[in-house]
Amino acid sequence: MKSQHLQDTALRYFLEVVRCGSISEASQRLNVASSAISRQISSLEETLDTVLFERRPRGMVLSAGGEMLAAHARKMALEADRVVADLQALKGLRSGRVRLSASEGFSIDFLPRLINAFQKKYPGFVFQLFVGAPAVVSRQVREGNADIGLTFSRLPEPEIKVVHRQPGPIALVMRNEHPLARFRQISLSQIRPYPMALPDPTTTLRQLFDIACS
Repeated sequence: MKSQHLQDTALRYFLEVVRCGSISEASQRLNVASSAISRQISSLEETLDTVLFERRPRGMVLSAGGEMLAAHARKMALEADRVVADLQALKGLRSGRVRLSASEGFSIDFLPRLINAFQKKYPGFVFQLFVGAPAVVSRQVREGNADIGLTFSRLPEPEIKVVHRQPGPIALVMRNEHPLARFRQISLSQIRPYPMALPDPTTTLRQLFDIACS
């Protein structure tokens, strides 16, 4: 990627080790010798006068200082990607890669239809979609592993810019002959006598339902 040329080599190597959890795996992904990555990290630690990783048998774990540097490095990497994308847009290019992260509710039908419609208009764009729990989606955006996140959320997420917010009412699905089908709105007391199929407890929809029941 062109944006790599705008990033400091030491920070880029450091961030790859953070993502991989080990120098050897980062070496394979970057196609760079492990010794070169180790030297860059050692140089960073010497310059900053702080230990960035705890070396453990199963890999590298960030120290408190490493966590701070990782947050800075992710922001720098995202900014470099944005600058390159803006420069390409100035040249009139109609291609690129968009990394999406979404909870399951958006990924089944909504996003595939939007991606398909967008690619018909701009065939040069490639989309990468990660599907996970709402908390994971937020983390993907915060850590710079996704450009855009779509998820249901009850509370604002720190360090995330909200571009669009839309209310999401809870709906029930039932057959036309069901006794409750004639109502436009239904209270919890009305559905109490009937058996229900509920989503997984990790979903925002289920959490809202449980909060209402409590």
